[in-house]
Amino acid sequence: MPPPRKRKFSPKPCTSSDRCAWKGGKTLTIPPASGTTPPIPPDTGGSATTNVHPQPRKELTMTIYVSPETFEKMEKKLKTYEEELRKIQEEKAIAYHESGDTWHDNPGFNDLEQQESRKVRQILELRDQLQEVQIIDTRERNTKEVAIGSIVKFSRTLIRPDGSQKYQEQIYEIAGYGETDLEKGRVSYTAPIVQPLLGLPEGEIETVDTEEGEVDYEVLKLYPDWESARRDLASEEDE
Repeated sequence: MPPPRKRKFSPKPCTSSDRCAWKGGKTLTIPPASGTTPPIPPDTGGSATTNVHPQPRKELTMTIYVSPETFEKMEKKLKTYEEELRKIQEEKAIAYHESGDTWHDNPGFNDLEQQESRKVRQILELRDQLQEVQIIDTRERNTKEVAIGSIVKFSRTLIRPDGSQKYQEQIYEIAGYGETDLEKGRVSYTAPIVQPLLGLPEGEIETVDTEEGEVDYEVLKLYPDWESARRDLASEEDE
């Protein structure tokens, strides 16, 4: 049996053309805002007249891969943020009418301005992410090479400068962005422990340089589902 192939890992941002791209994904664009924030009465004057309508700020360079469930959560979160911003601006307008925008006379107004600024940043960041989203379908898992949705058994061998070694085996399901759940064995494709595995077929090794020494990641097996993985683990325990 030929020895496993080895290659050097060079971390880089994932784009649609990289080996970490999900080829079966569906590209989505940002949905329109779920509603505009109510205009603050024009006769209030001062900074209270500013009506903030957050818009996407920049082009992101990294595609974000998520499950349909996570995409739905992101959309709901955006609507929640927009509603929270609307309420903050309503309270801000009332506070201005009562005492103006001078900090000494109206500290509540100043606090609401800070809340408004934080909420706007949250909305902008989430809209930026939604612009780059691709939905991944993991119903048919990739069993030829490690990809998002794969269930992979792999080894991690630390080779220290003094020649000593530390060997570990783990099984993870490669999950989408922000979908890490260690209790369910799911780790996001953005995690450092997963990045060297992406694109590797069974039997291939990726070498990563670390402060402790070289680390060899080897793909031992790819499973079509968790049931197969559990059967495999059970048979190993019986041996």
